[in-house]
Amino acid sequence: MQFPDWMRLSGPENAPDPILAWCLEEEEEEKKEKEKEKEKEKEKEKEKEKEKEKEKEKEKEKEEVSHPSSAQEQLEEVQDCSGGGSGLL
Repeated sequence: MQFPDWMRLSGPENAPDPILAWCLEEEEEEKKEKEKEKEKEKEKEKEKEKEKEKEKEKEKEKEEVSHPSSAQEQLEEVQDCSGGGSGLL
Protein backbone atom coordinates (compact mmCIF):
# COMPACT_ATOMS: atom_id res chain seq x y z
CA MET A 1 0.00 0.00 0.00
CA GLN A 2 1.45 3.38 -1.02
CA PHE A 3 0.90 6.60 0.90
CA PRO A 4 1.67 10.19 0.01
CA ASP A 5 4.95 11.63 1.30
CA TRP A 6 3.25 13.87 3.83
CA MET A 7 1.86 10.76 5.55
CA ARG A 8 5.25 9.02 5.57
CA LEU A 9 7.15 11.97 6.95
CA SER A 10 5.44 11.77 10.30
CA GLY A 11 6.42 8.11 10.74
CA PRO A 12 4.30 5.34 12.24
CA GLU A 13 4.89 6.44 15.80
CA ASN A 14 3.59 9.97 15.10
CA ALA A 15 0.62 9.02 12.94
CA PRO A 16 -2.68 10.48 14.11
CA ASP A 17 -4.58 7.34 13.17
CA PRO A 18 -3.62 3.90 14.57
CA ILE A 19 -4.66 2.23 11.32
CA LEU A 20 -2.40 4.56 9.37
CA ALA A 21 0.40 3.80 11.82
CA TRP A 22 -0.07 0.07 11.28
CA CYS A 23 -0.08 0.52 7.49
CA LEU A 24 3.11 2.55 7.62
CA GLU A 25 4.78 -0.12 9.76
CA GLU A 26 3.72 -2.79 7.28
CA GLU A 27 5.14 -0.74 4.43
CA GLU A 28 8.47 -0.41 6.23
CA GLU A 29 8.60 -4.15 6.91
CA GLU A 30 7.90 -4.91 3.25
CA LYS A 31 10.79 -2.66 2.22
CA LYS A 32 13.12 -4.44 4.63
CA GLU A 33 12.02 -7.85 3.33
CA LYS A 34 12.61 -6.76 -0.27
CA GLU A 35 16.09 -5.55 0.64
CA LYS A 36 16.86 -8.89 2.31
CA GLU A 37 15.66 -10.75 -0.77
CA LYS A 38 17.88 -8.61 -3.00
CA GLU A 39 20.86 -9.34 -0.76
CA LYS A 40 20.12 -13.07 -0.92
CA GLU A 41 19.93 -12.91 -4.71
CA LYS A 42 23.27 -11.11 -4.84
CA GLU A 43 24.81 -13.77 -2.60
CA LYS A 44 23.44 -16.51 -4.85
CA GLU A 45 24.92 -14.79 -7.89
CA LYS A 46 28.30 -14.55 -6.15
CA GLU A 47 28.14 -18.25 -5.31
CA LYS A 48 27.33 -19.08 -8.93
CA GLU A 49 30.30 -17.00 -10.07
CA LYS A 50 32.56 -18.81 -7.61
CA GLU A 51 31.31 -22.16 -8.91
CA LYS A 52 32.01 -21.07 -12.49
CA GLU A 53 35.53 -20.03 -11.49
CA LYS A 54 36.08 -23.40 -9.81
CA GLU A 55 34.88 -25.17 -12.96
CA LYS A 56 37.27 -23.08 -15.07
CA GLU A 57 40.13 -23.96 -12.73
CA LYS A 58 39.23 -27.66 -12.99
CA GLU A 59 39.21 -27.39 -16.78
CA LYS A 60 42.61 -25.70 -16.71
CA GLU A 61 43.95 -28.45 -14.47
CA LYS A 62 42.57 -31.07 -16.83
CA GLU A 63 44.25 -29.32 -19.76
CA GLU A 64 47.54 -29.11 -17.83
CA VAL A 65 47.29 -32.78 -16.99
CA SER A 66 46.46 -33.72 -20.57
CA HIS A 67 49.31 -31.69 -22.07
CA PRO A 68 52.12 -33.39 -20.11
CA SER A 69 50.80 -36.80 -21.13
CA SER A 70 50.81 -35.78 -24.77
CA ALA A 71 54.31 -34.34 -24.31
CA GLN A 72 55.37 -37.63 -22.72
CA GLU A 73 53.94 -39.53 -25.68
CA GLN A 74 55.83 -37.26 -28.08
CA LEU A 75 59.04 -37.83 -26.15
CA GLU A 76 58.52 -41.58 -26.36
CA GLU A 77 57.94 -41.34 -30.10
CA VAL A 78 61.16 -39.37 -30.52
CA GLN A 79 63.06 -41.92 -28.45
CA ASP A 80 61.62 -44.74 -30.56
CA CYS A 81 62.74 -43.02 -33.74
CA SER A 82 66.21 -42.23 -32.42
CA GLY A 83 66.79 -45.83 -31.33
CA GLY A 84 66.68 -47.15 -34.91
CA GLY A 85 69.21 -44.67 -36.31
CA SER A 86 72.14 -45.57 -34.05
CA GLY A 87 73.80 -47.71 -36.75
CA LEU A 88 74.60 -44.70 -38.98
CA LEU A 89 77.64 -43.62 -36.97
